[in-house]
Amino acid sequence: MEAFHQFGELIERLVASRDRWVCSLTWADHRATDRFRSVPIDWTRGARHPRILEFVENIYGLVCELPPVARLRRSPALNHLNVLVCNLIHVEAQYPKFWIRIPRSPNSFRRIARYHPFGCSHRYTVAIIDALRSAALIEYQPGFYDRGSQRGRQSIIRLAPPFFSRFGQSLQDLRSFVRATCNQELIQLRDAGKRIIDYPETDLTRTMRRSLQEHNAFITKHDVSLDIRSYRAKALFGARPVDLSANQYHRVFNNGSFDQGGRFYGPWWQNLKSDLRPFIRIDGQSTVGLDYTAMHIHLLYGKEGITYQDIHGLEDDPYTLSSDDPLTRKAMKTILLVALNCTDKARAIQAIRRELQEQGLPLNGRDLTVLVECFARKHARISQYLFSGAGLSLQRTESDISMKVMTDMTLADIPILNVHDCFIAPIRHEAFLTEIMTQAFLDLGMSSTPKIKKEF
Repeated sequence: MEAFHQFGELIERLVASRDRWVCSLTWADHRATDRFRSVPIDWTRGARHPRILEFVENIYGLVCELPPVARLRRSPALNHLNVLVCNLIHVEAQYPKFWIRIPRSPNSFRRIARYHPFGCSHRYTVAIIDALRSAALIEYQPGFYDRGSQRGRQSIIRLAPPFFSRFGQSLQDLRSFVRATCNQELIQLRDAGKRIIDYPETDLTRTMRRSLQEHNAFITKHDVSLDIRSYRAKALFGARPVDLSANQYHRVFNNGSFDQGGRFYGPWWQNLKSDLRPFIRIDGQSTVGLDYTAMHIHLLYGKEGITYQDIHGLEDDPYTLSSDDPLTRKAMKTILLVALNCTDKARAIQAIRRELQEQGLPLNGRDLTVLVECFARKHARISQYLFSGAGLSLQRTESDISMKVMTDMTLADIPILNVHDCFIAPIRHEAFLTEIMTQAFLDLGMSSTPKIKKEF
């Protein structure tokens, strides 16, 4: 009987660790279940509040003698533990039952000071996670890679039930003290592999950072909320939790160049389902959402010094091939987006087909290559940009226009929210926002100005 119990304990330990078993998961297994929904760790999230510092000290006292942590220096170990604890508390409060994605490979862990205000490193992070696992304070699932689909995910962690009770605390006691640090780098640069990289400071980076700091400070003064009193809003909101504490923008540039990308990311309203955006309130007021129609097409015509309407007429839709075209505008937008971001036509066609399938947009038996050629013929004046990789350069121009709109609205003391080429403002300022959006194109020397469409 004793041997039987020992065997049972061995099986339980294996199931608890699951290091080998989880690696057999495929991407399809991962997508088919909600068990592994996750958010990435935020390396800027930490707290200096005495209550959090005391809690971190108590946890450190429990794990400091464990082998993974015993060899670490105390001060940096406490910093790393602070970041992990604050992330665990925040995610548990904002995204119940979600996991946190953690890189465990040294190759994916670049310790660049401007992006890691708490000085987090691979060695310390992994050691503390292993110690928290040994103390049964967190649950852990190792990452995996599915060679069949060439997809996978990073290792993930989340709170275990004893996390608070062992120290006489509760989530409600501590959640209000956890905030993202204001030292987050607002101007971020990534290489061709989308890995974050360092860069020298210039007048350009300082100017962009200062403009974004001013806008972030302005938005913080206003109450941006979500009205979920209606049944429809509650249903949409419940489908995916929203972190309403995230209200700061940062800009991301690509391919190691400040001439590519530059889009704004960060605030919760950017990750909101489009159906929920009409329920956004600014200072308690209803809002309006305006966006540019076929912005990238107009930017390309503008680069050629051509006004789109002069060629195609005032009423033409850039995303339609003919009046009886059965394909939706969304499908044609997908075709253009992929074609502008790829340099290999054959791979682009494959990517377009995959994107259309994932979006549930059937081709209805039509040849995709022929559709792309028809699109190129309609837009012969800019067809040279298809399969040229020009997409990220266009994003830079798009983001500059966005910054101009945001700056001008801020100067007018009107709060505005950016979702790439869409802008949200109090509904009473709709006419003024329309004027500012149109003027931004003209001020930046664009000869072709798109129509401005009301999203809600």
